[in-house]
Amino acid sequence: MRNAIVVGIVLLVTGINTWMSWAMWRDQRRPPSPLLEPEAARKSPTPAIRPNRIFRPERKTTETAARPPWLSIESDDYHQYAANLRAIGCPENTIRDIIVADVGENFKKQKQALEDRTADPFWLTADQREEIDLERKRQVRELKLAKWELMRELFGYPVDEEVMQLVRTEGMGQLSIWMLGGFLEREKLVPLIGLVGYHGTRAEAIDEQAYGILTEEDYAQARDLRDRMEKEVTTLVGSAAVEELYLRRLLAQGGEAGALQYGLNLSGTEFRNLMKIKSSPVDVFTMLFSEIGFEDMVAEKVSDEQIETAIASYLGTERFADYTRAKDDRYQGIFTFATEHGLAKKEAIAVFKARDRAETELKRMDADGTLSAEEQVLLQAAIKTRLESEIRKHFGPNIAREYQADGAGEWVEELINTPNPFEDKR
Repeated sequence: MRNAIVVGIVLLVTGINTWMSWAMWRDQRRPPSPLLEPEAARKSPTPAIRPNRIFRPERKTTETAARPPWLSIESDDYHQYAANLRAIGCPENTIRDIIVADVGENFKKQKQALEDRTADPFWLTADQREEIDLERKRQVRELKLAKWELMRELFGYPVDEEVMQLVRTEGMGQLSIWMLGGFLEREKLVPLIGLVGYHGTRAEAIDEQAYGILTEEDYAQARDLRDRMEKEVTTLVGSAAVEELYLRRLLAQGGEAGALQYGLNLSGTEFRNLMKIKSSPVDVFTMLFSEIGFEDMVAEKVSDEQIETAIASYLGTERFADYTRAKDDRYQGIFTFATEHGLAKKEAIAVFKARDRAETELKRMDADGTLSAEEQVLLQAAIKTRLESEIRKHFGPNIAREYQADGAGEWVEELINTPNPFEDKR
């Protein structure tokens, strides 16, 4: 009898171990279960939005608790919540602030829940973990797109907490936002940034789904998104403002904004024509998509040499020299120092030309293989002496001394500073 019981226990334990081994083998063989239902997994990056899908958790109160007055306004359905706020006369901008903040907070919680890895089985293989991570990223992307779509339904344009942060008074100090949209009134700037973010997110979704290997079909979708973005932005701000946005985008990227601080005097017409020359043939919307990953959307670029030739022809020899000099960081430092000390622009130009000549002579000397080390040192000393004399001539002896002492003119020593070969090396 006892032997029978022992045999039974052994068989039971063996059966349990066999079942557990089979279960683990099965889990490793099959792909990980999707984090969303199969139907949702087959949806496009822009799923149809349902009010009960979006973010807001149900607010519950006990029957015995006092019912706060705002509960008659709040709703688990954001559409109803917005309608209730409008019904009591709440200003539209305030409604937007309330709902954007609420949606943003709930989006953050749901995103964290999707990205939580603590419940992942420890026995998953590396491939299975990678597949689950990709599925998580897809769901986060769909959640973000759903957020944009919800806001379009509620307010007529996409907006979120990041957009609102960018256009608040304290955020407008950011150069990029000021440069691009500072000429627009705030209630135009909010939906403008939202539209760019919305279409940019959808383009990123196409790129991510293709793992960066984009087909012609992907490019077709991107071009369609680009055209839709241009149409919506033009409808919002008008064609003249779109052109202004484009020129400002080029201004922020091309260095002309900085050049205007260093003595480059351009009229409004000159500036606009200059930017149009530099802009050919890429437009602002295609530029955005090319930066996301759709490089082939950009037509063959005009070479930098061709653009510079066109600018030189437009500005003329003297004005083009002024334009080129103003974008040179070597000149910018000299010009800034001269201006701060009340010196004329022509004096800064003279010192810059002296520096340029010295650098040219030093390069020519380095390329000359016939000079001995002693001859090189003597030639360097002569170049440095002449350069310092030019600085004193145009800045005056006192300001020249300050220039080389306070760090602004330290390039003189850095430019010409070699060991003395005649020094006793014992």
